[in-house]
Order: sequence, then C-alpha cells, then structure tokens
Amino acid sequence: MGYKVNIRDAYSWNNLLRDSHVELTDTNNHFASVELEGALDELYDLASAAGGVVWNSVIMDTTAVANNGYFVNTSGGLVTITLPLSASMGDKVIISDISATFATYNCVIGRNSHKIMGLSEDFTCDINNLCIEMIYSNATNGWKITNFTI
Repeated sequence: MGYKVNIRDAYSWNNLLRDSHVELTDTNNHFASVELEGALDELYDLASAAGGVVWNSVIMDTTAVANNGYFVNTSGGLVTITLPLSASMGDKVIISDISATFATYNCVIGRNSHKIMGLSEDFTCDINNLCIEMIYSNATNGWKITNFTI
C-alpha cells in the first residue's frame, strides 16, 4: 500500500514548516488527516537555529555579524564589509553583489585582525554579480571561502 502526502495551507516556505495541515491518502483513497503544527514548529525552530541566515541590505561600510548575509549595493561607490572581530568556528558571512557593480565600485571584505584564506590581508570583490560565502575556521586559517557564484 502506498501513501500520497498532500500539504495544504503552505502559502510560504516558512508556513510549510510552521502551519501546514498534512493529509495522508493511501492508494485505496482512504483519507487520514493529521495536524503536525507542534512537531513542525520544533523542526522549524531547529532549522532556523542550525543554519538560518539573516539577510541585510547595505549601501555603506558595515561591520558584519556572524550568520548574516549582506546584499551589497556599490553603485554609489566602494563599500567595505568588515568581518566580525569575535569569530568562532562555524560562523558564516555571505556577501552578494545586489547591484552588479562590484567591477566598477569594489566591495572590500575587511579581515578585522583575522586571516582570510590563511592570508593577513583584506579581500577585494571586483567581479559583478559575485556572491561569496565565508566560514570561520580557526586562528591559523581564519575565514575560508566555502562557496562563490557569479
């Protein structure tokens, strides 16, 4: 006997986990409705705590906060995103060129005393549409670029 899962009332991805009504149907069209709101709330909270990224729009120099993403608009000139001074293993920062202007007006990632890819120098983003994810490893290697797209 197979089952089909029908999720109703999931008008957004957040609601898919938070407020969905789940209906199970077996292959003989016998229906069973199940409310999973409490269990799904816990799953949603766990997912948010484990890897959720808070997104920010930036048009001027900013000090980044761990586990935040930054849509950076450099159409008005160079912008520096300074990495957190107090970094712990696993902290994540994502920087994205929202205006496709990094080649004209760069975005500088300031290292704030930590290394970036093992180097003691700031990182210049000079490619349009660049999105770069960095995760802090340790004092020796500092922030590692773990993912980038153009």
